[in-house]
Amino acid sequence: MSVSRKIFISVIFIAVAFVLLGTLKWVAWGPARNMERTARAMIGRPEADLVKALGQPHYVVSSDTLAGRTVDYPWKGMNFIPVPNRPVRNKVLLYSWSNVAFYVYVDESGIIEYVAVAGT
Repeated sequence: MSVSRKIFISVIFIAVAFVLLGTLKWVAWGPARNMERTARAMIGRPEADLVKALGQPHYVVSSDTLAGRTVDYPWKGMNFIPVPNRPVRNKVLLYSWSNVAFYVYVDESGIIEYVAVAGT
């Protein structure tokens, strides 16, 4: 086999590997990106709309239960970073997909006011 043929086969192999890795990354991260888009689109809408779209959150953290803890205390061992340090006026709905966490802040009137995303 000639050198140019070996180079051609190597380039094709590398290109196919990059396409496969890109596809795998898209499949793995696609649902998390969709959740983030959905949550961010819900800013200014009622909490019930978000729950209808994403289902029940994994955890709900209320301002009353924080008592000096960070908003991620229910799943602290998961090491999601960055942990948002935004004040909790009412409650935060905690969602996750794979190694991505979503913190959805809900104000006193039940309206989504902010969405933060973290990963491991």
